[in-house]
Amino acid sequence: MRSFTLLLETLEYASAARDSVNALKRYMNQVDDEDRIHAIALLTGRKPRRIIPAARILSWSMDLIDIPDWLFEECSQVTGELPEVLSLLIPRRESMPERRLSEWMNMIYALDRQSEEEQYAWFMRHIPEADPAGRLFMLRLISGRASLKVSLPVVVTALSELSGLDEKILAKRLSQEWTPYTLTYAELVRPEERSDRVSLPYPFHPVIVDTHAFQSTNEERWLLEWKWDGLRAQIVYREGQVHIWSETGVLLSNKFPELTSMASAWPEGTVLDGEILAYSEGIPLSLTVLQARIKKKYVTAKIQAETPVVFNAFDLPEHKGQPLHAHTLEERRTLLETLVRETAQPALLLSTLVPFTSAKDLDKMLALSRMERARGVLMKKAGSGYADPEAHWIFRKAGTLSVHAVLLYAQKGTDELFSHYTLGVWNGKQLVTVAKAEAELGTEELLEIDDFIRRNTLEKFGPVRTVRPELVFEISVESIHESRRHKSGIVLHTVRIIAWKKDKKAREADTLVSLKRNIM
Repeated sequence: MRSFTLLLETLEYASAARDSVNALKRYMNQVDDEDRIHAIALLTGRKPRRIIPAARILSWSMDLIDIPDWLFEECSQVTGELPEVLSLLIPRRESMPERRLSEWMNMIYALDRQSEEEQYAWFMRHIPEADPAGRLFMLRLISGRASLKVSLPVVVTALSELSGLDEKILAKRLSQEWTPYTLTYAELVRPEERSDRVSLPYPFHPVIVDTHAFQSTNEERWLLEWKWDGLRAQIVYREGQVHIWSETGVLLSNKFPELTSMASAWPEGTVLDGEILAYSEGIPLSLTVLQARIKKKYVTAKIQAETPVVFNAFDLPEHKGQPLHAHTLEERRTLLETLVRETAQPALLLSTLVPFTSAKDLDKMLALSRMERARGVLMKKAGSGYADPEAHWIFRKAGTLSVHAVLLYAQKGTDELFSHYTLGVWNGKQLVTVAKAEAELGTEELLEIDDFIRRNTLEKFGPVRTVRPELVFEISVESIHESRRHKSGIVLHTVRIIAWKKDKKAREADTLVSLKRNIM
């Protein structure tokens, strides 16, 4: 167990995906196959449901802890989390053998079938066996508070490097329904089978973000399309099976049953590249809406109705079983137009080409993109093959929005100056919070603002200060989206504080109404 809790600690504080991959590989090389499959299950979100209520865990733990109630309350105030304070206060029973992860997990799964008396006996006997880190893990797990899921690509990459299998084959196997008792580690990393290869997508055509002035030659022809705020994916239909792959290698077929059903009517051997869009009344919605649906464990009919989706197709890597990667984009586009027209499916859209003959046209399209609720423009060479590394698609972002907002709250940065600001705009006669960001200003301005904050603090909430609403800042915003979680009803993406507007009064700041006009 100790090696697994050390792995969890490493994964929590890893600053790069490569560090997480290496940590997982080290762990896998230290343990046996049974521990490996249990670890993979936990790290991919396959954990037991809540087995013992928190109130019962607290009551049983107090039978093990010999301290006054007032001292326990003081400890709880410091940690703030019940499993953590209990893990530190429960005394460890010395001279107990170290149990493997699989031993603990077998006991936990068995708990679900036991009576309350049997659970109590198990708790009193075994919880003191573990060290504090192990107890914290166990208490979180049995109370349903464990949050262990890591990025699936991290797990897939580690397993691929250990086994030599293609990452997408492993991603497909991990995305299916399984438990540590229905799938062994050896079965997970078994040699590649024909059925594995049939489901795989093509390597996605590379896209680069280019903010430089556009240059072209007379010999080059370009096709331009709107770039929506969706999830890029390939839908693969071969041998009667549909697989939907994200660009990051995650299998999403079970998240979009309506798209899976739609693709079953396509010609055998069809692979489409495009964007999955949350779509309502002919309008593409933001990616955050789509991501909220993806996070649901089961996509019910109700969820499908609340968040309808479409597939906006913009390329055809395979048609009727024939790979088209060597064909030009124009040739693939012609076949794609025919496919979309002949299938006539409401959830299958054809990407919209935008007029383009010169760099001046591009500037016009970028200016219009926000009106179209697009993030910008995708530029593609008409004569390029699919997945040609020498012919990147170019994503030109729409220009940033400039917003004037009022400083409402402030917090210190690493330099001990108040440089982390929460800003708001007017909603009628009230200011409503819309953004948080670190000020990218000069030292002299930061010192002047810091002095204002200290002299004009209205309230203190821990490290945060409520400030008299007088200072106005100009912020740049890449995009604005609707949000049900935020009081303002919107969320601003990629916010930067770029200037302190000393010449502006608070009443001159922007309004929530004006920001909502730019919702994507």
